[in-house]
Amino acid sequence: MSRKAKFIWFLIALVFVLLLYLVMTSESIRPKNESSEEEVKQVNIVKLTAEYKAEVSRILKNYLVLVEQIDVEDEDASEPIKLVTIEQVAAIKAELFNLIVPAELKDLHADLFFSMTKMENYLIDDDLEEKIASEQLINQSLDNYTWLR
Repeated sequence: MSRKAKFIWFLIALVFVLLLYLVMTSESIRPKNESSEEEVKQVNIVKLTAEYKAEVSRILKNYLVLVEQIDVEDEDASEPIKLVTIEQVAAIKAELFNLIVPAELKDLHADLFFSMTKMENYLIDDDLEEKIASEQLINQSLDNYTWLR
């Protein structure tokens, strides 16, 4: 065989090896392990939901304790001073806002957030309707999501 023929066979073999390598490493050729990816996602969603429920329950319990004291006034002061401040409600609302929310609990999250916003409005404006609306949203959430109790 001449040098030219050897060189051509060498190039053909090299191209064949490269094509074989590309085929073997290609994502479309390798079988995907979709079931294990779905299981991992499912486990992450279950874990996220459990963590969210635990945190929301804790935050809501703290909020409800605060709301119980919302109309209590300092008796020692010369003028009525509310013991619960807007900042306290805002701090609890910020805790709620910072949570990662599972898709199936977004309605609950929005209701709790709006309820706390209405309570802040009550503390700012002394508008009793805002307080009543806040309490109704909380009670509705407690009825719809029994695990909050």
